[in-house]
Amino acid sequence: MTSAMPAVQIARGAKLTLNALAGGYARMLGKGGSLGDEAESGLYRVLMEGLESCLGRMAVVEEVDANANYSYTENGRRYMKYGSVHGRR
Repeated sequence: MTSAMPAVQIARGAKLTLNALAGGYARMLGKGGSLGDEAESGLYRVLMEGLESCLGRMAVVEEVDANANYSYTENGRRYMKYGSVHGRR
């Protein structure tokens, strides 16, 4: 969650994603009933690996944005100042 809001929302119509989150994305069972190291091959695995990758990158972007140094143009448009040092005037 970010600022008391969910970081991501899944639409009701995204049935494959909802099914994958509800358990369609499962690890294979190994010999003796132990869980395998990887998820079972198939549509849910591909879908969830893509979603996992995207969400992981969002966390990095959020961290970078939290430490960003912003300034504003004369007409009020915000932009990120690259290469500047925080707190230095």
